[in-house]
Amino acid sequence: MTDTNDHLAEVAAFRDGFDADTTPRMASMRATVLKGTAMQTTTRRTSYRLAALALPVAAAVAIGVGVVVADDDDDKNPTGEQKQTQTSDLATMAAGDVLALAANNVDKYASYDAADGAFVYRRTTGQVLDDDAGALVDYTADRWYQVDHGMRVVVQHSTVDGEEDPKGTFDLRQDEGYDLPFDEADAGLWSPSEAWLAALPTESAALLTVLLEQSTAYVHAEYQDTGWYDGREELFVADMSMVVLANASAIMTSETRAAFFGMLSTMDEVTRVDGMVEDGLGREGVAFALTVTFPGADGADAPYTREIILDPNTSAILGTRQSDGGSVVELMAFEDEVVAEIGD
Repeated sequence: MTDTNDHLAEVAAFRDGFDADTTPRMASMRATVLKGTAMQTTTRRTSYRLAALALPVAAAVAIGVGVVVADDDDDKNPTGEQKQTQTSDLATMAAGDVLALAANNVDKYASYDAADGAFVYRRTTGQVLDDDAGALVDYTADRWYQVDHGMRVVVQHSTVDGEEDPKGTFDLRQDEGYDLPFDEADAGLWSPSEAWLAALPTESAALLTVLLEQSTAYVHAEYQDTGWYDGREELFVADMSMVVLANASAIMTSETRAAFFGMLSTMDEVTRVDGMVEDGLGREGVAFALTVTFPGADGADAPYTREIILDPNTSAILGTRQSDGGSVVELMAFEDEVVAEIGD
């Protein structure tokens, strides 16, 4: 593969901090439709494919069956009791029931407290595909998300196969313009702020309506030349809602997280993976997938599947798994903590 630094710079402009795991392959495909402005560049060692979950990619989505979760809070959990379900039952539970269980257990997830710090520190552990060796190799990343700046990744240190990855290591504090304040007018699924998330409806049908309304102009502006998302706003919302749950749960209220789980259960684009899935640390959860196709280098459609791995008994997103043409190219596990300073 060729070096994709210029492409990744454009990708970084689109997703700001959320593209911390951008794969060069995905970046080069998408860069032709992204209109870059000068922001951070999170380049990667080109012999490795890293996660694409943090970026929307698209053309057409593989349609699955969605199961509706009741929007009324009393219907979701009439007793207010948090529920525990055995792994053997989770393995066969219907998609909507899993998401309803997660919605019932959102209070078990420790969300962000401003008194504890201004950053969310994430330790990512897992494996990525080494294209040269044709095998998965170990991957780690330490990154600090800035809460008051749309959850952008400010600092990242990563290793691949036990060696420091210089292209996966950066510090935005050295960049000109780092201290510019975040404009809440720029907030959205593409750059979620705490205030924006707190203002969202906590009823899932209303949440979908608002997200579609907010995303339409953005999608049209970014994708009108390709049609990938233009006119397919629901695909964009499904895609980016999975990203928000994976990367910004720490700054979401319990009610908002429950609404996102309920909304995803109504969307055909999001389907349940059979059985139980292990994250990059071997923890078992239930995976929900979104499969997209986009033009490959040879002009043929290239399917790509991203999954979030959910523990419905705690409502936590344990990690992610990515597959390319049916083969796993990345498996990750997340461990998050709110900290006062970068480096803590």
